[in-house]
Amino acid sequence: MTTIDAWIVIVFILLVTGVGYWKGRSVNTADKYMVGGRSMGFLLLFGTLMMSEYNIGSMIAYAGFGYNVGLWGTILPLLFFFNMGVFAVVFAKKWKRLNATSISDFFGLRYGSTLQGISGVFFILFQLTVTVAPFLAAGKIFAVGLNLPEFWTTLLLFAAVFVVSYVGGLVSVAWSHVVMCTAILIFIPVLMVVSWVKAGGMGALAAHFPEQYMGWNLVANMNDPYMPFWPFVIGIWIGGLFNGQIWPFIIQRTYAAKDERTAFNAMSAASVVTVIWYTMPVIIIALVATEFPNLADPDLAFGYAVVHWLPVGLKGLLFAVLFGICLAFGSTQWNTTASLLAYDGWKRFVRPQAPSGELLKVAKISTLLIAVFAFVMSQFMRSVIDAVYLAVIFRFCLNFAGWAGWFWWRASEKPIIVVSMIGIVLAFAIRLMMPGSSWIPIMNIHANIGLFVLGIILCYFWPVSQNELQRRVAFYDKVGPPLIGKKSLLQARKELESVSA
Repeated sequence: MTTIDAWIVIVFILLVTGVGYWKGRSVNTADKYMVGGRSMGFLLLFGTLMMSEYNIGSMIAYAGFGYNVGLWGTILPLLFFFNMGVFAVVFAKKWKRLNATSISDFFGLRYGSTLQGISGVFFILFQLTVTVAPFLAAGKIFAVGLNLPEFWTTLLLFAAVFVVSYVGGLVSVAWSHVVMCTAILIFIPVLMVVSWVKAGGMGALAAHFPEQYMGWNLVANMNDPYMPFWPFVIGIWIGGLFNGQIWPFIIQRTYAAKDERTAFNAMSAASVVTVIWYTMPVIIIALVATEFPNLADPDLAFGYAVVHWLPVGLKGLLFAVLFGICLAFGSTQWNTTASLLAYDGWKRFVRPQAPSGELLKVAKISTLLIAVFAFVMSQFMRSVIDAVYLAVIFRFCLNFAGWAGWFWWRASEKPIIVVSMIGIVLAFAIRLMMPGSSWIPIMNIHANIGLFVLGIILCYFWPVSQNELQRRVAFYDKVGPPLIGKKSLLQARKELESVSA
């Protein structure tokens, strides 16, 4: 990288961190730090939702399949339609109507304090693990572009993320996301166009990849050795459908929306744009494979495109944007994790009466501890996709609790706890016993379906206490009636009214 490119990267980093610092310097309450004061408009919310989902870990992990399977890999980004699109249509307004502080509040209001505590611990573990992914991806990309060891590139990212996350919490993070979102909307398409021209476009792809990898040939790729449609792709889609509705950082941003309509509109727009912008890196890396077919690690391919195909100046801009993507996801995770530690850790288990100022201090201290943890762990975990999916284990076990809690009247706390405990043990067992990435579809398809069936059976036959009926009625009175069990809700409400009378 030339001196000009290096200065462009430095100036961009200073711009992003400067905007975050400037916008967050006046944040002085826990509510602003954790949920942005619940007043975000469409553009700010769209920017932070886009950058929260458009993370470098997933981009490199999924785009890396394009190196081996060409344009067939572009089917993977549909995951984000099942993830974000379903959330927008089905859940966004409901979560905003709940308008709590933490995702675990949902489990407390719907099921009770025991599951609220369990879910809080699981989500903290999930967030702590997923924070590692941006450091791994950054190290791989910038080791190629900056010619620095991965240790120093991750340390540089650590410093930038810390500034953005620490100063103003979600307010700082969201405004820095707007800057980065603007940059990627411009420069990722630029890189794809340049890569297309440099590599030779469709002709180069057709010469390098077999015909079955030149599009969405579902039948020919049903049992593909690299990326089989069944069960791998289907498993990722189903996993996105099941898992994507209880992402803590997405729900935190939904709470931050100024109203339900803004939450829906911003999430809908972000879901469409995210799918398109995740598709472009797959094509870019497929083009890299035609020029550099013998890379030992496909995760390095994106860096090769920037280094070898872009001119001076533009190369620096693209590396700055890639650094910004890493910073965006890292700051997202740190801010959400700090909020969970302050609210679900400190306030719930240590100081239930902690005032706003104390929670703000705890959240800032948590940010520092999270940063150190993520940096240290990034030196031991070497696979980006392993980091992402290891984190999913801690959220996977609560999938049934999340879906059933919104839509099914009969879902109750004790059987949900049983299902969740079985889920965490089952997920780790599958992960340890299955080699490579073969465990992913097993967990996403078979384990998810199995836990849903078990949960339905247990909830159907488990007796319900009067206190739980009261809690259910209060919850659905706040967020709207369930999809299944509206008559039961009306009957329970009448019974409770007659008892109180």
